Amino acid sequence: VLKTAEHNTEQKIQSFLQGFYTDLLLVERRSAQTASTYKLVVETFLHWCVENRIKLSAVTIQNLIYFLAWRRTNNCSPLTIAKDISALRFRVISGTTEDLERKSCVYA
Repeated sequence: VLKTAEHNTEQKIQSFLQGFYTDLLLVERRSAQTASTYKLVVETFLHWCVENRIKLSAVTIQNLIYFLAWRRTNNCSPLTIAKDISALRFRVISGTTEDLERKSCVYA
C-alpha cells in the first residue's frame, strides 16, 4: 500500500511539473534553459516537502528558508541558491501551490 501511495505521489508531481514546464515556455515565454532549471528546483522542493511531511497548503516562509539552508548544506553554490529563490518565488510562493493542492499532490 505504501509503495502504491509513493507511486501515486510521484505521478502527481510529474504531471504537475510537466504542466509547470509547459506554462513557463508557452505562457511565461521563458527560455528552455530557465524553464528546465525552474522545473528542477520545484521538483526538488516538492520532494523535500514530501520527505519532511509538509503539506503545500501549510508551507511557510520558514519552510522555504529551511529548504534553502538544506540546499546550501548540500554544497549548492550561492548562485544556485539565488536561482532556487527565483524559481520558488515564481511558482511556489505565487500561488501555483493551489494547482497542486487541487490535484491532491501534497504531501504529496
